[in-house]
Amino acid sequence: MNNNDPPNTDVPDPDAPNPDAPTPDHPLHLPNPLTIWGSSISDVHDVQIRVLVMGLRNGSMVMVSDNPQFGLGTLSISIPPNNISDRAIGTPITAFGFKNTTLTNIIGKRASKQLGQPVLAIVHLQDHDIPTKKLQKQVMETVAKALDRATAYLKKNQ
Repeated sequence: MNNNDPPNTDVPDPDAPNPDAPTPDHPLHLPNPLTIWGSSISDVHDVQIRVLVMGLRNGSMVMVSDNPQFGLGTLSISIPPNNISDRAIGTPITAFGFKNTTLTNIIGKRASKQLGQPVLAIVHLQDHDIPTKKLQKQVMETVAKALDRATAYLKKNQ
């Protein structure tokens, strides 16, 4: 190609708006993106535990990861306890994954009870040379901080 050739117009401009993106009048348009209600980061040995609590239209999502880029992991769905009995507990169901299922269910159950709404909990943790109980304790402390921040956010913004 010499300098006198016209530019190739078949290559899309990466800065141009996506023509396939849903417009505000399209049924798939998302007017309200995910809102982060609470977050927390903690260290255990040389591993950083990250927790995000995000609001959805009809529930919330709690993501736990040891990687800055969250990923899919064990997935649990929990509903809050009913108001009929003080002894009733939320019911977590593991929908995907096999690692950390008990931890994921506990996180989902605690979050649905504290937030009072259905929760999708996703835990993506790699294998580490950290004792399991120590890692789980640190994860739960980090989740508790993020849930407290989410609860404060909800009280302030509702």
